Amino acid sequence: MHRLKKHIITEMMEVFLAVITALILIMVSFQFAKLLGEAASGKIVGAAVFKLVALHSVNLFVLLTPFAFFIAVLISLSKLATDNELIAMKALGYGKLQTYTAIFSVAAPLALLILYLTLDLLPKTRELSYDLREKARKESELSLIQPGNFRTIGNQTTIYVANVDEQQFSQFFVWQANEQGESATVAASGQQFSQDTQRFLALDSGSRITENSDGTQLMQFERLLALLPAVTDINRNQRIKAVPTKTLLSEKNIDNQLELQRRFSPALSIFLLALFAPLLVQVNPRENRYGKYVIAILTYAIYLNSQYIFQALVENGKLSILPGMHTSHLLFLLILFIWLTLANSQNNLKTSLQSLRKNRGKHAKTT
Repeated sequence: MHRLKKHIITEMMEVFLAVITALILIMVSFQFAKLLGEAASGKIVGAAVFKLVALHSVNLFVLLTPFAFFIAVLISLSKLATDNELIAMKALGYGKLQTYTAIFSVAAPLALLILYLTLDLLPKTRELSYDLREKARKESELSLIQPGNFRTIGNQTTIYVANVDEQQFSQFFVWQANEQGESATVAASGQQFSQDTQRFLALDSGSRITENSDGTQLMQFERLLALLPAVTDINRNQRIKAVPTKTLLSEKNIDNQLELQRRFSPALSIFLLALFAPLLVQVNPRENRYGKYVIAILTYAIYLNSQYIFQALVENGKLSILPGMHTSHLLFLLILFIWLTLANSQNNLKTSLQSLRKNRGKHAKTT
């Protein structure tokens, strides 16, 4: 029996590692492309891209593990069923209970690992990611003057220069907008400098055209001093995902309690999906097994989306914090209970019919 259990665990782990690796690589490639786009547009510095991708990979592992484990159990058990190994195991007395024991031998430590990541490590990596992204954004905006590129800062200023030599530049253009109107400035040359934590542009030999409610004005200048907009910080109050778990437990409010429920959800999902996966496995190798994969993916999608729906209901005050997001887990558990009850009733009915047929056959032979 120990060898059979080890065989099932080995099959599941091999498939799980393959699935989780493939999923993370796919998602990381999308994130990498997105960050490269931000670096190309000047929103962040290019040096921060790889660090941000590495930190994001930890978050991806937590998010994708429940689905990867669910698919791994489904694929490994379906393979055993197709090869008639499950039937052979059942003949040796290795039934559903023993199969669930093997599954939960993997699910339990995996859920504990995910729980540790979500409660302790992931908030720290999110904080590092936020800080790194903010630093990269500031460095990108501080390195404002780059030749041949239009740079936008503060959502109201766009700058272009043709040539740059250290802090000196030539062929300068800037467009600015505010409540009074818009303005465009061109200059033959200029320089950038900082004073008292503020950034300035000193422009030489140029002109400015301003358009507002009073009309259009044109100004020629030999030298013009312009203040650049300050780099604004990200609102740290929005970083609840980076708040330490101890803080969430000590400061009990709706947002903190909801965040705690969100952090427990991946680990709970692993246990519930471990219960659900064997119910979809085809024991009869002649039956089409691909329909079960469609059902599995659709079920997981509905289950995952229901968590976000109940989270939104709590945030909008339409659902109590208890059970809150856990409503999706409770509903899924109820469905599993009904499914298991119906499956056991069906199996008992089949067993009774088979016994009845055997008894009738014996009675017919004796007569």
